[in-house]
Amino acid sequence: MKTRQSVIAPVIYFVSGKKDMQAVKRTFNAIIVLAIALLNFLSSGTVQAQVPRSISYQGFLIKNNQPVTGPVDLHLKIYNAGGEMLYEETDNQVEIKNGLFTVFLGGNAGRLPESLKFDEQYYLGMDVDNTGEATPRTPFVAAPYALNSQTVGGIGVSVTPQAGMLLPLDKNGKLPKDVMPTSGEYVSTINGITGDSSGGIRIVSSNPNTLRVVNDAANNQIVLTVLSPADSGYNGATYSCCVPIPQNALSLTIKYPGVKATSNILVSVMDPTGQVDHATVGVITPNVGFTVIFGGYYPTTSGKLNCIIVD
Repeated sequence: MKTRQSVIAPVIYFVSGKKDMQAVKRTFNAIIVLAIALLNFLSSGTVQAQVPRSISYQGFLIKNNQPVTGPVDLHLKIYNAGGEMLYEETDNQVEIKNGLFTVFLGGNAGRLPESLKFDEQYYLGMDVDNTGEATPRTPFVAAPYALNSQTVGGIGVSVTPQAGMLLPLDKNGKLPKDVMPTSGEYVSTINGITGDSSGGIRIVSSNPNTLRVVNDAANNQIVLTVLSPADSGYNGATYSCCVPIPQNALSLTIKYPGVKATSNILVSVMDPTGQVDHATVGVITPNVGFTVIFGGYYPTTSGKLNCIIVD
């Protein structure tokens, strides 16, 4: 990934402590001055962590048509296109030699705020020894290879969905909700059963007298509940029990010598909160008992297994 390099356009600056600002501006516009600034947010190689956020700025300062030599105080500001000041700093006693000087916007440690993303037009303003900020302000412009930083591997970036463009992630590292597609009609299958035109699959009980199906859409689940003998009409059940479930159990063995291979066995699992969990009947050994298999490890010992056997 290429990193960004930018260049600040030349700053033309003239200072005269004894002239008013109008005279300074007139003299300023009459002098050709060369200033080159290099934006060093990132190196030209691989991006490194904790790269100092600073800009190396070089300028050429003239006073009374002569190159300045000696220390000066520089007050530097960064503005957006609307004239709003986004950043300022003062560099005191900057040494000038034959008109040439170098400063680091943000300092050597890199103090430019993260809010300065350089994703819009910025301008640099400079005041020397409190004589007033020179006009016009200097626009920031890109170095040639920095233009490639607007792409990732040659692919452009856009905050709105566009063909062939990448979308930036939000602050949570996810695609923004406003760019996700709206709900549509999807067709799914469960055990070979195909959904309707809205993608819905209806689950019903094969025997509503023994199994109740409850749609719990709020929790994105369907609850299957085995009815009690009183609710199901099987008051003549030959056997029923309610036993605790061992912690981390995957299955439970129930001993009942009266069980038959053709017995109708209804089981349900109730957790401490009253939630009905999934369980199925496993191997039935006539005249001995049967096993109950849970949907996963049962986490506590406070759950109960309800079992009803009907001949």
